[in-house]
Amino acid sequence: MKRQVGIVTLLGLAACAQPSRPDGESPPADVNPSDRVRHQGFRPNPNFHPAQERYGFIRSGLRQEGQVLVIEGDNRFVTSGGGGAYGITDDNQVAIVNEVLAQYPDEFDTIQIYTTFLDEAHVGFAYYQSIQNTVTGIGVATFNGRQGWGLPDEGRLSGFSNMNTMSQWGELPSLNRVEGYYHGVISHELSHRWLFHLTFKDGAGNENRSLLGRDEAHWSVLAQADGSVMDGNLWRDNADGTFANLGTDLGFAPLDLYAMGRRRADEIEDLWYLTEAFRGNEALNKTTPIALGETVRGNRIDLSIRQVIAQMGPRNPPAGGDDPYYRAVFVLVTRPGEAPAAYQDQLDVLKAVQADFPQTWRAWTGGGMCTKASERCPEPILGLGSTTINDGGDGRIAPGESFDLQLSVTNTGLGTAENARVTLAALDLTATVPSDAIGAPPIAQGGTSQLPSGFRITASATVACGTVLPLLATFQTQEGPSFQARLELPVGTFRYRYDPMDEAPDWTINPDGTDGATAGQWALGEPDFVSVVGIVLQPGADHSPGDSKLSFHTGPRLDGFFSRHDLDGGETTLQSPVFALRDSRAPELIFYGWHVAKDLSVNPATDLDAPLIVEVTNDAGETWVELGRVEENTKEWTRYRFPIKDKVTPTNRVQFRFRIADETETGTVEAGVDDLEIIDYVEACPIDEPPVPEMPKPTPKDEVEDGCGCRSGVASGGSAWWWGALLFLGLRRRR
Repeated sequence: MKRQVGIVTLLGLAACAQPSRPDGESPPADVNPSDRVRHQGFRPNPNFHPAQERYGFIRSGLRQEGQVLVIEGDNRFVTSGGGGAYGITDDNQVAIVNEVLAQYPDEFDTIQIYTTFLDEAHVGFAYYQSIQNTVTGIGVATFNGRQGWGLPDEGRLSGFSNMNTMSQWGELPSLNRVEGYYHGVISHELSHRWLFHLTFKDGAGNENRSLLGRDEAHWSVLAQADGSVMDGNLWRDNADGTFANLGTDLGFAPLDLYAMGRRRADEIEDLWYLTEAFRGNEALNKTTPIALGETVRGNRIDLSIRQVIAQMGPRNPPAGGDDPYYRAVFVLVTRPGEAPAAYQDQLDVLKAVQADFPQTWRAWTGGGMCTKASERCPEPILGLGSTTINDGGDGRIAPGESFDLQLSVTNTGLGTAENARVTLAALDLTATVPSDAIGAPPIAQGGTSQLPSGFRITASATVACGTVLPLLATFQTQEGPSFQARLELPVGTFRYRYDPMDEAPDWTINPDGTDGATAGQWALGEPDFVSVVGIVLQPGADHSPGDSKLSFHTGPRLDGFFSRHDLDGGETTLQSPVFALRDSRAPELIFYGWHVAKDLSVNPATDLDAPLIVEVTNDAGETWVELGRVEENTKEWTRYRFPIKDKVTPTNRVQFRFRIADETETGTVEAGVDDLEIIDYVEACPIDEPPVPEMPKPTPKDEVEDGCGCRSGVASGGSAWWWGALLFLGLRRRR
């Protein structure tokens, strides 16, 4: 497949619009005006293992200097134009990429070259060449052009950038400054992987391109872009019809970070741009240079992220779906025949840039950047381990009580997490939480570390028994990315029975043998992240923190296509083991659920009537009563709570089941269940005694009662409820 050359720009090459690879299971056309190809499922490889211990013996053209690679130019890597002129052609680009990947694993996101000569094939400009793209909703078509670079289809490398000779950007000693101009130039090229192509839908329903400037691949100078390195200005509205330019190359705008997958759409504040702008009597356009400190006149036009999404479609995968760590290898390409002493100064500066640039990337994006060629950078992924309530008593929170919350932190990423810090915040007014961060001890790869002290929390005296204190823990790595976990601490209740649904040996799928689902039946597994047109159909992990990885889903595997394992063909049923609840006061069922029911064949996607129905029995399956249902479309694991005593009298033969069906031709239905527990109230909390429910009369096995939404039947396989009642099935996850 022939590669297509992108448009050369002063500071960057817009990500090339490569032909899309045919996709046998794309959403229907026109789901969004500018988003017609689905996410193809490419996930960066999180591991790095150098292919060779020593370098320079396989190919004579490449050697490693510190963590920078040096390719000594010859006719494979550099083209001579005669008269001392040299350039990097398409064929040279391919040769450089293959030279690097012949000796190093294909685990870089970008190979970025710096030349010791002026690259006259590109008129001295720097540029970015896209190799593959899997992100939709950012104005760039998805494609896989790796074959055109001599690479297999599957692999991590997604881009190649040519920074040209460093000397054209200023005096060499001045280039390596954290958050400085030259670091902005490098950031500009690397971020062309995603930026900047966002348009929006105006009030008349038309596409508006007013945010786009140079080559329609950068910010308009008339847009409020927070001084983005992508040609953006930071404008101040003087509130008198004039606007002052406060600078550029200050980092990335919030809208940039949305397109890069670093921020959610609901985190992006409204933005604006100028029309009919004048500097004195000079009319300004979207590419007119405007100096720092200049004031212009114009009309301010406001817009929101909702208008961007209406035109582009939501970013897919959404924020949090991409690897938060980015890898770029820096390669110095020398003039043919050039002696090392002649380019040593440039090499020394490049080594300094390579070492310090990750600080700039972390500061500007909140993401991790690794620029090491062979040494693996730490890439910790932090999460919540265990929680312990220390109140000097029973460990149960009462209204108005103060207690210490002790947390442990897990690291499921790469390398040891050093100098991580943890903060805790209350999500409502039910609790007061200290704002100070607590430093974590080193957290080994795959390990867990206890924080050295706890967070002192006070529950509000007015908080009701049976509710929770919602808290948000933030784990900040020194590498840049931060991670969050939501905690919900029960007030006035305690765990009576618990099943993490990790081993779940006594759960039954299709207990009556009557389910009609042909795909997406309930299954216990580690869920794959599934997302299409910005809608997360299935989470990429279970709800349980720590070692637990499993949960029940309607088809946990992705296997390439988003709709391959969603629920189809009818109903699927998941039935619990038996729980002994006779001695409980006022038991309630708590579980964390996932539910999506959408018709993606229409624009916009519409909700389906396909609820997740929860039923209960107190006679081991002879009769069933609907306990509740989940009808909302979730965006994260969501806690559901259903009182049991309102529906049935607690006995030692209580079971639950979860039913969901998709009877449509075009629907996409997914459900998940995790961390089931039965809670009860402490003696200090008063409870309202509900009337004793009247159980329905038994019906013959497999008979469905019209209109009641419930079904009778006994679990298949002779499910011995007495065995479950004897053990209470208080399963605990393995450690």
